[in-house]
Amino acid sequence: MAAKFEALQSSLHDAMMALKEHDKHFNALIAMEAVGVACAACDGDFSDNERQEIGEFVKGMGEQSIPEKVRMKMEDIYNNPPSVREAFVLAEHSGIPMHIFVDLIKFVMEIDGIKQEEQEFLVAWGQLEEMSAA
Repeated sequence: MAAKFEALQSSLHDAMMALKEHDKHFNALIAMEAVGVACAACDGDFSDNERQEIGEFVKGMGEQSIPEKVRMKMEDIYNNPPSVREAFVLAEHSGIPMHIFVDLIKFVMEIDGIKQEEQEFLVAWGQLEEMSAA
């Protein structure tokens, strides 16, 4: 799990470095948080451990201080987890390569053991990617 976390963190770091504008950077952080939370919450059991792992991962990507407005948006995501479709839309507009979101979803799925709802989330994500590419 630690090796997967480090590989995902490295991929995301490279993608984040490519986002030079602050708004794009913060939108990417919000999208990462939204995708992670949407996946974790899809099984109806959004644990404190999942929240902590996702928060540490995503906020660890924020190399500069995160503005209050962005922190409030991230907190709102925790309090109101987005649907898979809503998270996908944020991801599409984030500037981060979509394959990184798939890696994030798989990481989140493993935090507390893979559940059927999370597998369905991943399938739905794949269907959204297929529709988007068409």
